Amino acid sequence: MSYGYNNGILGGIRRIQYDNTKIINRVYIEGGERNIDRSSYGSDTLLLPKNKRITYEGIEYTTDASGSYLERVKPLAGEDDSLDITKFYPRRVGTVSAVEEINDKQGFYNIIDKDIPEDLDFSKMVIEGETMTVIFQTGQVAGKEFDVKYNHAKRKFELKPINQNGLIYPQGNIIPAVGDKYAVFHMRMPDSYISDAENEALDETVKHLWQGEQAQYSYRWQLDGIYARRNWGEIRGYLNIGYFVEFSDPQFLPEAVDVRIVAVKEMANDPQSPEITIANNVTSKTVGAVINEIPTVEQAVDRKDREVLNFARRRWRDTQELIDNIMGMSDEFQENLLSALVFEGMVFRAGAPTLQYRFLADDWQTSIEPALYFDKANKKFHCPVSKIKHETIEIDGIKPYWTVREYISDHLEAETPYYLYLKCSKDLTLVNGRLTGEAVFLISTDKIKIEDLDGFYMFWVAFINSENEEGDRSFTTMYGLAELLPGQLTVDTIRSSDGGSYWKALKNQFKMGDGNNSLDYNITQEHTLTMTNATVREALNVYGEAFIAGFLFSNQVIKSKATTGDLNAMVLDGLNGSLQFNNHTKRWTENGDEETKKQYIRLDSSNDAKVEAYNVTDGDYASLSSQGVFANRAGINTLPVSAGIDMKAAIAGLGYGSMDKEWWTGDWGIVGVYGTAHNKSNNPTPAYGGWFDQLRINGQILSMISLSGDGGETTRLTRNTSFVLGNSKGVQHIYLPTNAYRGTVIWFKQWWTGYMRIYAPLGQRLFDDSTENEYIDVGEGWTAMCVYIGEWGSDGVPYTGTWMLSKFKF
Repeated sequence: MSYGYNNGILGGIRRIQYDNTKIINRVYIEGGERNIDRSSYGSDTLLLPKNKRITYEGIEYTTDASGSYLERVKPLAGEDDSLDITKFYPRRVGTVSAVEEINDKQGFYNIIDKDIPEDLDFSKMVIEGETMTVIFQTGQVAGKEFDVKYNHAKRKFELKPINQNGLIYPQGNIIPAVGDKYAVFHMRMPDSYISDAENEALDETVKHLWQGEQAQYSYRWQLDGIYARRNWGEIRGYLNIGYFVEFSDPQFLPEAVDVRIVAVKEMANDPQSPEITIANNVTSKTVGAVINEIPTVEQAVDRKDREVLNFARRRWRDTQELIDNIMGMSDEFQENLLSALVFEGMVFRAGAPTLQYRFLADDWQTSIEPALYFDKANKKFHCPVSKIKHETIEIDGIKPYWTVREYISDHLEAETPYYLYLKCSKDLTLVNGRLTGEAVFLISTDKIKIEDLDGFYMFWVAFINSENEEGDRSFTTMYGLAELLPGQLTVDTIRSSDGGSYWKALKNQFKMGDGNNSLDYNITQEHTLTMTNATVREALNVYGEAFIAGFLFSNQVIKSKATTGDLNAMVLDGLNGSLQFNNHTKRWTENGDEETKKQYIRLDSSNDAKVEAYNVTDGDYASLSSQGVFANRAGINTLPVSAGIDMKAAIAGLGYGSMDKEWWTGDWGIVGVYGTAHNKSNNPTPAYGGWFDQLRINGQILSMISLSGDGGETTRLTRNTSFVLGNSKGVQHIYLPTNAYRGTVIWFKQWWTGYMRIYAPLGQRLFDDSTENEYIDVGEGWTAMCVYIGEWGSDGVPYTGTWMLSKFKF
C-alpha cells in the first residue's frame, strides 16, 4: 500500500520514533555447549573469535580478549545487553550415502557417509566421559538421537537401537534413508569447525548490536474507505496485528518494503476506515504480555481439539438456512426445490461439476481435509495454508493446481450467514510439470459464481451458518461429491446431527460416543484405536496375535513388543504358569574385561515355583524358592572402590543401617548375613549355620561369657560359646557342651586370682596328653584352647566323645 488514488492510504502519514530509551553499546553472548570440550577449548560454551575486528554497515566493532562480548570500537553512550546464541556450535551436517540393514527385527542398522573428510576421524574425537551420538536432521527418523560406534576406514556409523513407548527405532518403515541429513554430537571437533561456529556466532551478534543502535520508527496512517469497501472481502482478513503489508512513501520509504502491522484502531461509525500503525521493528514483550499469552496458548490447544474431535452442532434450522441461500449459486442445476414423501431410483449424486476440486497434502497427491474452523472466542473464521487441484477444469489438457495462503477473517456478525470462497488466479505457470497459480480464501455475504470476477475462478468452499444459541457456527463444505448407489455410499464424511459422532474418510478418523464413553481411531492418539470406559462382556477373543498397549496378546500368552535379540523381552504364559524376562547381563572375564551375555529371569509355577536367572551361554544360574537360594556364579561386586581390590561373590550381604545404642540396648546390632540351623530329627546329624571352604575373616568376633563371683559356682557350656573369661576369686566349675560338633573350639582365659576347673560332660573324656584327666585347672594368667575331636578310641578303649585341651601362659 502507498499514498495516492486507488493505492489504499489517505494523506497525512505520520512517522513516530519510539523505543529510544536504550541504545546498545556492548553485547555479552551465551554460546552453544554442544561439541565443546572444556579441557581443550577452555570454556563450557562457544565464544566469539578473540580480539577480532569486524566492519558492518560501515561501523567497526571488536570482540574482547576472552571472546565473551562484542562492542563498538568507538563507543556510544549506551547500555550493555546479552544475546542467546546457543543455536551455534561446532558441527558438521553430513548426508547419508548408503544404509546397511543388519537386523531389522532388533533395530540394527548402519549408515555410511562417503564424503567424511580423511582428517575427520570421529572415533578419535569423542569427549572424555561422553558417548558419541548421531541426531538425524531430516527423514523418517528426524529428531531421534542414537548412540553410535564409528569406523573411519569404512566411513560407517553403527546405530544402537532405541526403545520408546514399546517401539524400536530404527525398524520397519521408520529407518534412515540415502540422502538423510545427520549431525554428530559429544565430539571434540577440529579447530576449523570451531572457527566456523565462532564466526557464525559473530555475524549474528554484530547484526544484533547494529540493530540495537538504530532508531526505531512507526508509521501511522488511515485506510482509504473507498478502496476498502471495494476490496473489503479480500483484504479484511489481513488487516490484523502481526500481518505484513507492502508499504512505500515518497518521503519516508521510496522503495516498497514489507512492514508488520503493530496496531489497528477501528472507528465505531466507519469500521472500513481503520487507523493502522506499522513499524520497522517489533518491541519486546513485557511480562504482562507473556502472561497474557498463556490463555492464548490454551485457546490454541482447545482450537486444535475442536478441529479434530468434534463438528459444531448442526440443527434443522442450519440445514434450512443453507437451502434458502443456495439458490443462484450455480448455473449447472435447475433452481427448484424438489419435495416428496418417497424417492425411488438407482443413482443419486450430490455435487456440482465446477466444485470438483481436492485439497492436497504437501506431496501434491494425497487428498486431505483442510482444518477449517470458527473460533467461538474471537468470532473469526480460520483457513489454513493449502494446496488444491481441480478435477474437471482442464487447460490445454492439463488440470490446474493452486497454492492458497492462510486466512483469518474479520469479526463475523452473529446474525449473518457467510459464503467461503477460493479466489483462484487464472494466471497459471508450469512448475515441475504442474500448471500452478496462486489463490486466496475470501469470505462474503454475496453469492459469487465461478466466472463472476475477471481473471479469477471463484470456487465455493463452504456455507457458514449464522451463530446458534450457543454462540457457535456450523459450516458445510460444498466441494466434492457424494454418490448413493444400490448397496453402497461414496462419501468423504458422515456425521451425527450433534457433531459428537462421525466418520471422516480423508483423515482416516472415526468417533462414536461422547466424552465419557467412546470408541475412536486416529483422534485421541494418532494411528491408534482408542476405547474410553470400555466394558468387555463375557470374553474378549483374540485371533492370532493382537498388539495392545505395547504387548502382543494371544492364546493365554502375553508378549512384549520389545525384543532382546531374537526373543521377546517379556513373556507371560498363563497356560503353563510362567513369567519370563529376556535381557542381557554384564559378565566379567578372566583378563579383566566385561562381556555382554544373554540371560533370562523366569518365575515358573510348574518348576517348584522357582524364580530363576540363567545365562544360557555359560551356564551361570541362580534360583530362589521355598527350598532356598542358590547361585553358581560369583558375579557381584562386593567391595567399594576405596578398598583398592575387587572381590566377586555369588551372594553378597551388606548390612547397612542406623541403630543408636541409646535406644537399642543389650546385644542388639546390625549384620550383613545371618545364618542358623536346627535339625529336628530324633537322631540328628550336624546342623551348621554356615559352611565355608577357605574362610577369610577380616576381624574375628567371638561369642563369650564372663564368670565372676567368690567361687564354687558351676556353669554348663553350650556349643554356641566360643570364649570364656574367668574373673572370679575362687574356683569356677565348668562343664564342656554335651552336643558339640567335631571341630568345635572353645577358648578359656583366667584373668583374676581364682581359677577355672574344666570337666568333660558325662560320658565324654578330656585329655591334655595321652593320659585322660578328670578335670584340668586353668589358673590366673593362663589361657586354654579346647577342641572337640569327636568319638575316639584305641587299644581296646571304646570310642567315645573326646576333648583335647592345651593351655599356655605367654
